[in-house]
Amino acid sequence: MGKMGFKKIDMEIVKIKLKKSNLLMKIYLILNNLFFKVFSIIKTTFRPLGKLRIIRYLIFAFLPDNKIFQTEINGVKFFINSSDNVNSKKIFVNKKFPQYEIFNNCMKTIEMNGLKVDHFYDIGAHYGNIGIPASVEYNFKSVHMYEPDLQNYEILSINSLINNRSNLFTYNYLIGDKEEISKFYIFKNNTAASIISNNEQFINKYIKLNNLEIDEVQSLKQVNFDDVINVVPENSLFWLFCQGEEIVILNSSKILEQKSIICFHYSPLINSKSSSQEELLVENLIENNYKKIYDLKENHNVSKEISVNTFQNLNEKYKSNGSHTILTII
Repeated sequence: MGKMGFKKIDMEIVKIKLKKSNLLMKIYLILNNLFFKVFSIIKTTFRPLGKLRIIRYLIFAFLPDNKIFQTEINGVKFFINSSDNVNSKKIFVNKKFPQYEIFNNCMKTIEMNGLKVDHFYDIGAHYGNIGIPASVEYNFKSVHMYEPDLQNYEILSINSLINNRSNLFTYNYLIGDKEEISKFYIFKNNTAASIISNNEQFINKYIKLNNLEIDEVQSLKQVNFDDVINVVPENSLFWLFCQGEEIVILNSSKILEQKSIICFHYSPLINSKSSSQEELLVENLIENNYKKIYDLKENHNVSKEISVNTFQNLNEKYKSNGSHTILTII
């Protein structure tokens, strides 16, 4: 059996190694400190560039696809998607929420008519770019946001949670006029443009006109509005952005019977699949004692009469240039 022994430690070598180690640590700490000082200077120097719209435009353009990231608009924390070249891009580049100025005009019109809003229903809420800032600015008693696209709904739910508002409620429903299975088209470059249709010719035209890239086509179950919302409280405002289903939903629900204030997206192109519903809408509005229509893109202070002729004029006006508007009906 061999003899067990211990190697003699040369303390001079240990001291030299410790000195080297300490020197390396000091160098590391100095370089690390220098890096953060330089980084802080760079960050402070270039921060004003972030205020330039062109810089934000370039940043968004070079982001990787489908990157979910947070921005902030007037104190509202908000997650958006780098692949969404419409709403998300507008939010990041313009530092404001799309259609929110029009929503403010809607609220001015309501106030001008001596009415108030306690409960807000956002049908087709996308990421919450109307409902969430509105909940902060107008302090509604409740804000209910409905979004059919699951990924959009997940982002909507996160945006609701991170802003810590107790009056926000989110729902993952595809609201329509009846309960049925429909083709639901989701688009990669415009996540707010999702649409239901079983008409291939219409879809091809819609895709071409809006320069859309199909992400996927799902078979989703539509649910009737009245099956989702059992009770419509007084002083409710319904904001509908449903890609051509707005009038159909209004005609098939109890929204009008409750004399709720309604505001909805109106586009002759996508309304063409339900054009026969406009006359029925006029009948229902008159029957339920609605008096005024406001074209919020034209003049939110001037009303139009509720008539078939008014809708014919709106149709001709916005169809001629392939445009759209938002109507408030009181």
